[in-house]
Amino acid sequence: MKTFTTFRYKDLHLRAVDTAKEYRRFETALISIFQDLEKHRTYERYEMPSLFMYSTKILGLSEATTCMLTAVMRAANKVPELKAAVENGEITLSSARRIAPVLSAANKSEWLTKAAELPLRKLELELAKSFPEKPAATRVVAKSETLSRLEIDLPHETLAKLKRAQDILAQKKQAHVDEAQA
Repeated sequence: MKTFTTFRYKDLHLRAVDTAKEYRRFETALISIFQDLEKHRTYERYEMPSLFMYSTKILGLSEATTCMLTAVMRAANKVPELKAAVENGEITLSSARRIAPVLSAANKSEWLTKAAELPLRKLELELAKSFPEKPAATRVVAKSETLSRLEIDLPHETLAKLKRAQDILAQKKQAHVDEAQA
Protein backbone atom coordinates (compact mmCIF):
# COMPACT_ATOMS: atom_id res chain seq x y z
CA MET A 1 0.00 0.00 0.00
CA LYS A 2 1.39 3.39 -1.00
CA THR A 3 1.51 6.07 1.62
CA PHE A 4 0.11 9.45 0.70
CA THR A 5 2.55 12.32 0.96
CA THR A 6 1.73 15.99 0.83
CA PHE A 7 5.30 16.87 -0.11
CA ARG A 8 5.19 18.61 -3.45
CA TYR A 9 8.38 18.02 -5.45
CA LYS A 10 7.27 20.35 -8.22
CA ASP A 11 6.64 23.18 -5.74
CA LEU A 12 10.07 22.66 -4.22
CA HIS A 13 11.64 22.63 -7.68
CA LEU A 14 9.90 25.88 -8.64
CA ARG A 15 11.04 27.53 -5.39
CA ALA A 16 14.60 26.40 -6.12
CA VAL A 17 14.47 27.78 -9.67
CA ASP A 18 13.06 31.12 -8.50
CA THR A 19 15.57 31.42 -5.67
CA ALA A 20 18.49 30.62 -8.00
CA LYS A 21 17.32 33.39 -10.37
CA GLU A 22 17.13 35.83 -7.47
CA TYR A 23 20.55 34.74 -6.24
CA ARG A 24 22.11 35.45 -9.65
CA ARG A 25 20.26 38.78 -9.83
CA PHE A 26 21.60 39.83 -6.43
CA GLU A 27 25.11 38.69 -7.35
CA THR A 28 25.14 40.90 -10.42
CA ALA A 29 23.54 43.79 -8.54
CA LEU A 30 26.41 43.64 -6.06
CA ILE A 31 28.89 44.27 -8.89
CA SER A 32 27.19 47.61 -9.62
CA ILE A 33 26.96 48.42 -5.92
CA PHE A 34 30.65 47.63 -5.42
CA GLN A 35 31.49 49.95 -8.34
CA ASP A 36 29.58 52.78 -6.66
CA LEU A 37 31.01 52.02 -3.22
CA GLU A 38 34.53 52.14 -4.65
CA LYS A 39 33.90 55.22 -6.80
CA HIS A 40 32.52 57.25 -3.89
CA ARG A 41 34.80 55.64 -1.29
CA THR A 42 31.71 55.03 0.82
CA TYR A 43 33.59 52.63 3.08
CA GLU A 44 35.54 55.58 4.51
CA ARG A 45 32.32 57.11 5.87
CA TYR A 46 31.95 53.93 7.94
CA GLU A 47 35.51 54.17 9.24
CA MET A 48 36.74 51.30 7.11
CA PRO A 49 40.13 51.54 5.40
CA SER A 50 39.06 49.58 2.31
CA LEU A 51 36.15 48.17 0.38
CA PHE A 52 37.32 44.72 1.46
CA MET A 53 37.03 45.58 5.16
CA TYR A 54 33.68 47.32 4.60
CA SER A 55 32.34 44.30 2.74
CA THR A 56 33.46 41.74 5.30
CA LYS A 57 32.89 43.74 8.51
CA ILE A 58 29.88 45.92 7.67
CA LEU A 59 28.07 43.93 4.98
CA GLY A 60 28.99 40.56 6.50
CA LEU A 61 30.05 39.01 3.19
CA SER A 62 32.67 36.28 3.27
CA GLU A 63 36.25 37.03 2.28
CA ALA A 64 35.89 34.73 -0.75
CA THR A 65 32.72 36.47 -1.96
CA THR A 66 34.29 39.88 -1.38
CA CYS A 67 37.41 38.93 -3.35
CA MET A 68 35.32 37.55 -6.20
CA LEU A 69 33.07 40.60 -6.41
CA THR A 70 35.96 43.03 -6.12
CA ALA A 71 37.99 41.31 -8.84
CA VAL A 72 35.02 41.21 -11.22
CA MET A 73 34.05 44.81 -10.38
CA ARG A 74 37.56 46.11 -11.09
CA ALA A 75 37.82 44.15 -14.34
CA ALA A 76 34.36 45.41 -15.34
CA ASN A 77 35.54 48.99 -14.76
CA LYS A 78 38.16 48.39 -17.48
CA VAL A 79 35.98 46.18 -19.71
CA PRO A 80 32.26 47.02 -19.26
CA GLU A 81 31.29 44.10 -21.49
CA LEU A 82 32.29 41.77 -18.64
CA LYS A 83 29.58 43.18 -16.37
CA ALA A 84 27.03 42.99 -19.19
CA ALA A 85 27.93 39.35 -19.87
CA VAL A 86 27.44 38.46 -16.20
CA GLU A 87 24.18 40.42 -15.99
CA ASN A 88 22.84 38.74 -19.14
CA GLY A 89 23.71 35.31 -17.78
CA GLU A 90 26.17 34.68 -20.62
CA ILE A 91 28.93 33.91 -18.11
CA THR A 92 28.91 33.03 -14.44
CA LEU A 93 30.46 35.13 -11.74
CA SER A 94 32.99 32.33 -11.17
CA SER A 95 34.09 32.40 -14.80
CA ALA A 96 34.23 36.19 -14.71
CA ARG A 97 36.47 35.95 -11.65
CA ARG A 98 38.82 33.56 -13.45
CA ILE A 99 39.30 35.81 -16.48
CA ALA A 100 39.33 39.11 -14.54
CA PRO A 101 43.13 39.23 -13.99
CA VAL A 102 43.91 38.81 -17.69
CA LEU A 103 40.98 40.63 -19.29
CA SER A 104 41.78 43.73 -21.32
CA ALA A 105 40.20 45.79 -24.08
CA ALA A 106 42.52 44.05 -26.54
CA ASN A 107 41.61 40.45 -25.60
CA LYS A 108 38.02 40.86 -24.34
CA SER A 109 36.39 39.18 -27.32
CA GLU A 110 38.50 36.03 -26.96
CA TRP A 111 38.16 35.65 -23.18
CA LEU A 112 34.48 36.61 -22.91
CA THR A 113 33.72 34.01 -25.61
CA LYS A 114 35.77 31.33 -23.86
CA ALA A 115 34.17 32.16 -20.49
CA ALA A 116 30.72 31.82 -22.07
CA GLU A 117 31.42 28.58 -23.93
CA LEU A 118 33.79 26.56 -21.74
CA PRO A 119 33.12 24.79 -18.46
CA LEU A 120 35.10 26.33 -15.60
CA ARG A 121 37.85 23.67 -15.50
CA LYS A 122 38.48 23.92 -19.25
CA LEU A 123 38.52 27.71 -18.96
CA GLU A 124 41.16 27.41 -16.24
CA LEU A 125 43.25 25.17 -18.52
CA GLU A 126 42.98 27.70 -21.36
CA LEU A 127 44.09 30.45 -18.99
CA ALA A 128 47.01 28.33 -17.79
CA LYS A 129 48.10 27.70 -21.40
CA SER A 130 47.95 31.38 -22.29
CA PHE A 131 49.30 32.74 -19.03
CA PRO A 132 51.52 30.13 -17.40
CA GLU A 133 52.41 30.82 -13.79
CA LYS A 134 55.62 30.13 -11.99
CA PRO A 135 55.21 27.20 -9.61
CA ALA A 136 54.15 28.30 -6.15
CA ALA A 137 56.15 27.39 -3.09
CA THR A 138 55.19 24.12 -1.44
CA ARG A 139 53.02 24.81 1.57
CA VAL A 140 52.01 22.65 4.51
CA VAL A 141 49.07 23.81 6.63
CA ALA A 142 48.25 22.18 9.96
CA LYS A 143 44.58 21.21 10.04
CA SER A 144 44.55 19.44 13.41
CA GLU A 145 46.94 17.68 15.77
CA THR A 146 47.09 14.66 13.46
CA LEU A 147 46.25 16.12 10.04
CA SER A 148 48.07 18.47 7.65
CA ARG A 149 47.25 19.76 4.18
CA LEU A 150 50.00 19.71 1.54
CA GLU A 151 49.77 22.23 -1.31
CA ILE A 152 52.20 21.68 -4.14
CA ASP A 153 52.37 22.50 -7.84
CA LEU A 154 53.11 19.43 -9.97
CA PRO A 155 53.45 18.78 -13.69
CA HIS A 156 50.35 16.95 -15.00
CA GLU A 157 52.45 13.86 -15.75
CA THR A 158 53.72 13.69 -12.16
CA LEU A 159 50.19 14.18 -10.83
CA ALA A 160 48.94 11.30 -12.99
CA LYS A 161 51.69 9.05 -11.58
CA LEU A 162 50.80 10.11 -8.03
CA LYS A 163 47.14 9.28 -8.61
CA ARG A 164 48.12 5.90 -10.06
CA ALA A 165 50.24 5.17 -6.98
CA GLN A 166 47.27 6.12 -4.76
CA ASP A 167 45.05 3.70 -6.70
CA ILE A 168 47.59 0.88 -6.30
CA LEU A 169 47.91 1.51 -2.56
CA ALA A 170 44.13 1.62 -2.16
CA GLN A 171 43.80 -1.70 -4.02
CA LYS A 172 46.49 -3.31 -1.84
CA LYS A 173 44.80 -2.00 1.30
CA GLN A 174 41.43 -3.39 0.14
CA ALA A 175 43.04 -6.77 -0.65
CA HIS A 176 44.57 -6.81 2.83
CA VAL A 177 41.17 -6.04 4.40
CA ASP A 178 39.51 -8.77 2.30
CA GLU A 179 42.14 -11.31 3.41
CA ALA A 180 41.71 -10.36 7.06
CA GLN A 181 37.93 -10.81 6.83
CA ALA A 182 38.21 -14.22 5.14
